[in-house]
Amino acid sequence: MPKIVDHEQKRKEIMQAAIKIFNVKGYEKTRISDISDEANVSRTTVYQYFKDKEHLFESAVDFVINRVHGRIKDIVNDKSVSFYDKVTAIVTELLKRHKYTSILLTLVEKWMQDNDNTKEQYKVLDMYSIKIKEIFESLFEEAKKNQEIEEVSEKIMSVILYSMIEGLLTYFANNKEEDVEVYIQSVSALLNGLKSRYVA
Repeated sequence: MPKIVDHEQKRKEIMQAAIKIFNVKGYEKTRISDISDEANVSRTTVYQYFKDKEHLFESAVDFVINRVHGRIKDIVNDKSVSFYDKVTAIVTELLKRHKYTSILLTLVEKWMQDNDNTKEQYKVLDMYSIKIKEIFESLFEEAKKNQEIEEVSEKIMSVILYSMIEGLLTYFANNKEEDVEVYIQSVSALLNGLKSRYVA
């Protein structure tokens, strides 16, 4: 009896292998054979699911972005969690998964090398950063209304926080042995400095 293949699972496994290889080698140096070896499948199998390296890369980026957004949405929608815990949880999600989300940095590098900056994938990256900043902005706005934090510009704070995360992700990409937890604690300490005098 022929083995039943879960095509969705197989596609996901290939994408996860691709994410790992793209993160290590970058886009230009990655070959389909590298990905097939990592996924323990043949090159032919990879091409059954993805037409070429570009398609696989785009699919992997979309997969990462959707997964990150889904997790952040769950954090934001948790009504039992305070502003500080929500923001810290989002920062933790983004930084602790840096080995996973580093593919977004690979996309940035590809963007800088590519002359055609109108590609849909680059627009997706823009939307990703805008969405994260909007989430931070809404959290700061809500915290101000609830007098959890002092009066600050939610727009400016969201840009500062996102830029800090973006910078740390770049730093971790080049310093893979760093203890991410220490940086998360430092970001949390900075956020605590915003606490309103009304908060015990």
